[in-house]
Formats: sequence, structure tokens, C-alpha cells
Amino acid sequence: MSAVKERFVIFVPEPFPETALAVLDDRFEVRQGRVGSAYSESELERVVSDVDAMAIYSRDRITPRVLESAKRLRVIAKGGSKPTSNVDIAAAERRGVRVIWTPGANAVSVAEMTVALMLTMLRRLPMLTRHLKNGGWRSFDLLGHELAGMTLGLVGFGAVGREVAKRYRAFGGPVLAFDPFLDQSAADKLGVRGVELDAILRQSDIISLHCEMNTQTERLINNRTLSEIKPGALLINTARGGLVDEIALLDALNRGRLAGAALDVFAEEPLPASHPLLLHPNVLATPHVAAFTHESIYRESAWALEDASRVLLGLAPLHFQS
Repeated sequence: MSAVKERFVIFVPEPFPETALAVLDDRFEVRQGRVGSAYSESELERVVSDVDAMAIYSRDRITPRVLESAKRLRVIAKGGSKPTSNVDIAAAERRGVRVIWTPGANAVSVAEMTVALMLTMLRRLPMLTRHLKNGGWRSFDLLGHELAGMTLGLVGFGAVGREVAKRYRAFGGPVLAFDPFLDQSAADKLGVRGVELDAILRQSDIISLHCEMNTQTERLINNRTLSEIKPGALLINTARGGLVDEIALLDALNRGRLAGAALDVFAEEPLPASHPLLLHPNVLATPHVAAFTHESIYRESAWALEDASRVLLGLAPLHFQS
């Protein structure tokens, strides 16, 4: 009787849905991690010593020490966007570990959340709910604004930005986009006008961030850029917290430069309950859940596992293009 061939081991720190695990066959052993708190660096060092791949979200940090401990590791696959905030990509490349992610897997969910945040802010829904529960009823001091006709400025025109533009055009307003790598054909198809960042700041009634977090975009929204924003504009951030200088944002809100901000992401996560942004009356805050739908989580997880398995088998990923 021939020996059973050793299976590839894929470690999943944050448990993936069972439906996503079904994309793998018996050539792969999946070790599921724990729900809740992230692993410490020393904990990860111990659990990855014999794994061939990791399939992750954004919770756990893959540091050079962790990578050094993972002697067999060949690929890290992240569900969602590029893992610039929790994987030392340069260290992984030096170790010969391929880092991939799942572009577009969460684009529809994030885009729908982005539009929902716009409507929630403009129609003042949280305040209206509180008002009604406290015994109030409609009055003219509760008036909101229509989304129709407002100019939307997108900072970043990748998969999410394009999905936002597609949905926003149904409201009838013009859409501007700033992206150094703007896909002009996609912009033309959606009726989006490519402009420079200063035009986004000056002309947009709503500015929505959908760009990657890197050394060029860190604190892109700062004292200088906020001083150029059209007075009374709204800021939406469902991308990365580090794109915004939160001290400068609070100052702009306190001075009335911005009408409000809807934030799903923050520089520090999880956000302390005492954080001044949570206490500000013109801030709508959610706990990094823009991509948290059943559909999005399935796609992110299944695509990450599928592409990780293909890399281990010497095949090209299906969902990631380098």
C-alpha cells in the first residue's frame, strides 16, 4: 500500500466561513484560528512554524519575526485589499513568500456602505431616530438634504471607486475622480471626469476616499488639504484610517469647515469609546464593517483560499493579478 502524500497546510488565523473552505480538496489541511482577539507576535511564531500558506484578513500582523519562524511558508493570501497595514510585504518578498490579495471581492459591499453613509448623513437618520424615540415628531428644524445633484469627488478610482461611481450616477450628480493611475476608459464609460486632487477638494460636496494606504497617501487629508475643501462638504472614509489626520479633521469639524464626516476606519483600531471622534455630533462612525456582508466575506475568503492553493500547486492565481 502506497503512503498517503503529505497535504499542504494552510493556516487561517481568523476563521473563514465553512462555505469558503469547500473550495479546497483533500490535498489541503486548513487550520482555523480563534475568533476575537488577534494573535500576539510570539503566538504566531509558534503556530506558523510548519505551515505552507496563510489566508488572512486584516486583524493579525505578519511581522519579520513571524515570517522568519515560518520556514515552509510560500504564500500569504489576504481576503480584501492589499495588506499594507498588517503584512511586512518587503520582508515577505525577501524570504521568497508571495503576497497576494483579492481585488474587487468586497467592492460592491464597500460601495453600497459608502452610499448608505452619504444618505444617512444628509438625511440625519441617527438624530431623527433619537428624536422620535424621545417623543418628538417632524418639524422644520429636522430638514435634511437631497443627494441628487451634489458633486461627488472620489479619491481613488479602483474597484471600489468604480462601484461607488456606478451607483452614485443614479442620483444624477456629477462625479469627479482623482487617481494617478486613472483608468480612462472606465471613467468614460461611467461618465466620470478625471481631475487633480485640488479640484476634488474645491468642487466636491462629498469627498469619498477609496485609495491605497502608502507613504504617498498617509494623512492625505490634513490641515492643508482640509483648508482647501469646499466649505460645508462631507468627508466619507471607508478605505484606511491612516489616510486622515484625525486631529486636523476634528479641528475642521469644530470650525465648521466640514459639515460632517462618516468614518468606518480609524488610525487606531479598535477605537477607544472615549475617542473624541466618537463624541463629535457631526461624525457618523461605524466599526470597520463596510466590507462585512455575507456575500463579501464569502468572496474574500473563498478567493484567498483558492488562490493560495493554486500558488502551492505551482499555478497562477485566478483572482489576483500582479
